[in-house]
Amino acid sequence: MIGADRPATPFRLHLRRRALVVGGLLSVVVIALHLGVRGDGWRYEWTWAMHQYAFTVIFLGPIAAAVGAFEGSRWADVPESASVRSSRWRLGGRVMAAAFTSVALPYTAGLVVVLVVSWVAGNPGGPSLVQVGPVVAGYAFIAGHAGIGAAVGLATGSGLAAPLLGLGLFCFGVVAYGMPGYLTDVGQATGSLIGLQVRPGVTITQILFWSAVAMIGVAALGKPRHRALPVVCAGVGVAVTMVVVQVGIDDKLESSPVGVVCEPAGASGATICLGPGYEQFRDDVEASIAPAVGWVRATGHAEPLVFTQLGSDVFESGAGFVDGEMLDGSVQRGSVAVANALIPATCDLWADGTARDAFFSIGREFESGAPDLARLGEAIEVLTACDTSMLPPS
Repeated sequence: MIGADRPATPFRLHLRRRALVVGGLLSVVVIALHLGVRGDGWRYEWTWAMHQYAFTVIFLGPIAAAVGAFEGSRWADVPESASVRSSRWRLGGRVMAAAFTSVALPYTAGLVVVLVVSWVAGNPGGPSLVQVGPVVAGYAFIAGHAGIGAAVGLATGSGLAAPLLGLGLFCFGVVAYGMPGYLTDVGQATGSLIGLQVRPGVTITQILFWSAVAMIGVAALGKPRHRALPVVCAGVGVAVTMVVVQVGIDDKLESSPVGVVCEPAGASGATICLGPGYEQFRDDVEASIAPAVGWVRATGHAEPLVFTQLGSDVFESGAGFVDGEMLDGSVQRGSVAVANALIPATCDLWADGTARDAFFSIGREFESGAPDLARLGEAIEVLTACDTSMLPPS
């Protein structure tokens, strides 16, 4: 029992009623499943790690809303008296703060885990402000949902508000992923983001939008009305403006100044370009391409070969792509990368059947483990001569 000398604020009673524990445990389960099920390739890239981790809020936000609605319903019938020493306005704010806390603490703990795992894996330095932006937007996302939950709970006073609101907001978040703009698309990455980053404008608009939603939720039931109305109108104005701005953004990602580090490989005339966090795998990548590069050089083909993790370079310059298996020294995947590196940037295999046949012939020779150098050389000559850039569009 809380003594008379210690006011029974909603925040303290929230902690005592263990709703914090319930919300926290649900959040921990979600975060643990997210980190365990979605793989660990993100360990070597700060942008990927932050962006993928921020995706957890698509689940954490509805949890915060449900906790806020549950707490709000508990306090819906409490009169504005000295027993709670709070106006309706402050009551909503404290309920929202308690709901936010129940989810933000596990979210922060999960972030620490991601940081530690990345450092242990050898990812150099730490995330930049731009890279950590989606995680910060995640806090605003959680706060916005907690504000919605507090408002709905205080307005309805119904115990059913919590599960229904949580489910409804989760469904809205999923559906909104396919809508114009990125207001609910706080994090998403499932693959490498080397050479890319989330546009700062996207992050800023997400933070402003969900902060405005939280402000609206707290002020919507505030009294007196003449004091609450300007705050609600300001919040609505900011939220609507952010929606308009977001719809005008064409792409969530943009080129990043942090690209790849290119160094000559041990194999003659080959260059390997890796992201900063993958430098530790350079020897393994060299081992994966060495046999096939050796066979190519044995045919007399001396043109430089480039292998990179940067997807844009693969399409623009015809470089061979370095995939995850090559980081483990896979000779088979390395041979595929070498075959791809032989395709000229001006060649579309699907528009030139002869070049396509030559490409598959090279692959078969590599797969044999002991290629016929004469056949391999002929196929390489045909493939490298391919140029479909002057063909009319189909």
